[in-house]
Amino acid sequence: PYDNIVPYRRCLYYLYTGNYNMLEATIDAAEDGYDDYWVSCYKYEIGYLRGKILEHEGELEDALDMYTESLAYRPTHSNLRKAIGQTQRLLGNHRKSIKMFTDLQKGSPRSGELNLELAQSYYASGNKNKALEHLETALDVWKNADAIFKPAIEARKKWADWNQIN
Repeated sequence: PYDNIVPYRRCLYYLYTGNYNMLEATIDAAEDGYDDYWVSCYKYEIGYLRGKILEHEGELEDALDMYTESLAYRPTHSNLRKAIGQTQRLLGNHRKSIKMFTDLQKGSPRSGELNLELAQSYYASGNKNKALEHLETALDVWKNADAIFKPAIEARKKWADWNQIN
């Protein structure tokens, strides 16, 4: 039984490392590795992974549909909700993106990650002041972050870029 989870764990590794070819090659095995009960329990996870593949291929509408369908199986799944917010932003649906991240942020208002996502959504919508406000919060949260912490590096770069423009 625990052998059945190995392909799923490989999929997570491939997503983390950005190896979408291997993710796509392994995802069917991850889904097939579970009996009917576990497939339905983890359907949202498989949907999340399939959505990431679609997003990587530039199929944003299909990715959004996959994320939304998968969210029905687990409405509180934060990674799905973040993926929906990010995809909405990429599609130009800034209001929906901001709403998704604002709702997510209610449980963790000082989340550096969620404040960075909100900053990017506000910036994309043209609201630079609100974007800088959320970016400043993210930077404050990450003020003592290691020099190699990628989200903090990204936030610092955005701060420099956005303040040059303003």
